[in-house]
Amino acid sequence: NQRFRHSAAYSTLHFQRQCSGSYYKHRCLSNQSDPNTKSASRPTRRRRVRGAATTNSENISNPPANDETPESSPISGQNVMKPVGVRDTILFSETAETFLIKLEDRLRPMQNCNDVFEITRIPRDYSGGQLTIRLQPQHGMYNFIVDEDNFAILFSSPISGSYTYVLCSHSGKWLGEEDSHDLTGLLVRDLIRQCNGFPSL
Repeated sequence: NQRFRHSAAYSTLHFQRQCSGSYYKHRCLSNQSDPNTKSASRPTRRRRVRGAATTNSENISNPPANDETPESSPISGQNVMKPVGVRDTILFSETAETFLIKLEDRLRPMQNCNDVFEITRIPRDYSGGQLTIRLQPQHGMYNFIVDEDNFAILFSSPISGSYTYVLCSHSGKWLGEEDSHDLTGLLVRDLIRQCNGFPSL
């Protein structure tokens, strides 16, 4: 009887071990056959790369549809408005002549402060009007030519180069036809760099 009991207990324990082993073996094989099977009790944890910053999708703005920077943005600067020039022949000619006469009058006092500062003005009756400021040979000369056909004043400077100016119909000033800079402001800036004193324009 004792041997029978011991044999029966051993058989029962051996049967439980076989069932338990076959169960775990079946579970492992089933997990290997289905790669998409995930354990519900232990979700997969992703390792964070050291030094990598986490991003929040709510803080990321969508990029613009157009990669080009608009001309009015701070990166490219504001839009440059070209001046609308006067197209009336009489008004343009009279204003241009008045401007050259005023310019000559304001430049005369600078002759007392500089060794060479020659001013020559050609009246309107001759080729629309012209004014020249001649400095020392190493400094060059400034030239104003009235172009009545194109309603413009052609200005050349040994510092800034040559520009074309139109009589702005809104402000009444002589402004650069490309970027609307002021003629008198450019002239004063260049004269300060080469001469003693500056005109009050």
